[in-house]
Formats: sequence, structure tokens, C-alpha cells
Amino acid sequence: MAYTRTNGCSLDVSHTGKDMDSLIPHMKDDAVHFAIIKITAGNSTYGTVEKFILVTWVGKRVAPTKRSKASRHKKAVVSIIKEGAALEVHTSSVEDVIIFEFFFPLPH
Repeated sequence: MAYTRTNGCSLDVSHTGKDMDSLIPHMKDDAVHFAIIKITAGNSTYGTVEKFILVTWVGKRVAPTKRSKASRHKKAVVSIIKEGAALEVHTSSVEDVIIFEFFFPLPH
């Protein structure tokens, strides 16, 4: 998993990790973050496939101008994934991220 943050008008990789627990501490109320989560599914009989989930985090205290830039930055983040995201999650609540992991557990 790697996620990027907006830094002015650019996007930078700010962190990489192996599970959702490494993502949560970076979700601040005054920040915008994009997480790209790679999931490998399948088995030895039918083969495996990689899918990507895009999590867009816009904190509750993010200024309106920064919120509007988030939608443009999101397009740039999605372009990193060649096939696009299989699932997109937009949230401003850490509880949503915790619930998301309940339904889509990632290997720890």
C-alpha cells in the first residue's frame, strides 16, 4: 500500500505500508490523502489477479479550496493505476476506514 498527499500543487508519496493500521495515523482532520491499496485475489487453480482500491481522505477541517483541488489530484492518482481502481472509497472518518478493513481484510 502506498499513499500520496497533496503538497501545494504537487503529489508526493508520503508513506508506504503493508496494512490498514499503517494508514490510520496519517488521516488528519486538516489533510487530504490518497491511498492506493493492492489486493491479490485468486488461487492456484484459476490463477491470481491484482486489483486496486483507491481511498480518498478529505479531513473534516480541510479548506474549501483545498477540497476542490482534491478532485483534480484524484485524477492524477487514478492514472497511476493502469486498469483503474476496482473500488473507490471517499471518506473523512477514521471509523469508515476501520469498517472498510472489516469487510475487506488485508493480510497483516
